[in-house]
Order: sequence, then C-alpha cells, then structure tokens
Amino acid sequence: MPASITASEIELFVQALQHRHGRDFSQYAPASLLRRGRWPAPPGPPGMMPPFTPAMAANG
Repeated sequence: MPASITASEIELFVQALQHRHGRDFSQYAPASLLRRGRWPAPPGPPGMMPPFTPAMAANG
C-alpha cells in the first residue's frame, strides 16, 4: 500500500466498507487501518469480503 494514502482516503474507504458490507470501522485509528490494510488478501474471489470470525468481531 503506498505511503501517500491520505486521511480522507482512509475515511472514504471506511465509509465504503460500512455501506457495502455493513461493518463500522469508524472508531479504528487511521494507523491501525493502514497496518491492517497491508495484510495479504484472503483467498477467494476478488472483491469478496470473508465473514468475520467471533475473535475479529470481539476485537473490532
């Protein structure tokens, strides 16, 4: 992920996730979102968000 990602781009991405998948990440720190965004994509069709595990939901 490029280092030039702006705070407004992160905010738009979070809004898109909430709109498309119903997940609210608005309380996450921008640095945390950038770090999480650097993880490799999960296996599966492109653009498909895998279901959250109970552990992920508890930490969110």
